[in-house]
Amino acid sequence: TRGDNDFRKEVEKDEAIENKKKKPFQKMNQKIMVLEKLKNEPEVNGSRKEVEKDEAFEEEKKKVEKVDLFKNEPEDNGFRKEVESE
Repeated sequence: TRGDNDFRKEVEKDEAIENKKKKPFQKMNQKIMVLEKLKNEPEVNGSRKEVEKDEAFEEEKKKVEKVDLFKNEPEDNGFRKEVESE
């Protein structure tokens, strides 16, 4: 019926908004998961690849830690500090 469809649309809209809020963190987490998976893969092309993976992994980890710190910082002057430290 028509009422059910309207309700379903509202619910879907709410879910879409929630997912949008989570997306940056999900993307970061996915990257980390992929990088961790890469780290655990057997070496294909020797140690050079391993070093590159480790560096990439550390870079991503820093980014995520920064985001986490930023999340926990008080809003007032947090953003400005974050920009200055870039």
